[in-house]
Amino acid sequence: MTTQPRIPLDDLTSDALDQLYARLDQAEHVARSAARDAALALTAQLVAEAECDRYRAAWTSARHRASIYLQSNQNFAASIENSHAAYLQLAAEVARLTARRAPTT
Repeated sequence: MTTQPRIPLDDLTSDALDQLYARLDQAEHVARSAARDAALALTAQLVAEAECDRYRAAWTSARHRASIYLQSNQNFAASIENSHAAYLQLAAEVARLTARRAPTT
């Protein structure tokens, strides 16, 4: 936008005044439009941040559930190993006890 030279107030014509008012109206229109765009951008940003928060909460919840599931599986695997070890001990004890007994005929 080029700056026009200042017109002395005594030399200001009606046409020049109309041009100034037209420029003022255009500047007000641009300012209102920019304010509207800024409000829309802010709304979009708030919506995006809320979505991000929802995704973050869902991710955190899923990660927590997965860790519980993994811990549960680890506990279950340990329980199976303990049960198998107890079975082997019991089988060894049965074999030891039955080997001592003389068969009856």
